[in-house]
Amino acid sequence: MGNVQVVYGRWLIDGYPKVVLFDIAAALWKVDDWKQEIWDTSHIGIPWVDQEATDAVAFGFLTAIFLNEVRCDVIIHRHHYLRQGKKVMFLLESLCPSVY
Repeated sequence: MGNVQVVYGRWLIDGYPKVVLFDIAAALWKVDDWKQEIWDTSHIGIPWVDQEATDAVAFGFLTAIFLNEVRCDVIIHRHHYLRQGKKVMFLLESLCPSVY
């Protein structure tokens, strides 16, 4: 995944599920390209001044890249506000049918 820091560990809740965390700030150098890709595929514009939307785009693309690289059985939990970009979410759902 390039120069993005990824942390793997256990979430300290019941069942101690395994988690992967992405440092989305380290991927912001690429976010303008990702926003352009979203615009080109779905005509959804995301202003560069909207930090929450920018973070959501970075998270969505990092997740898609990660799933494309690991290609293993995983369950993804994401909140509704992270569902930015039609192409990213379509890619997520086609790579991993267990997306919540």
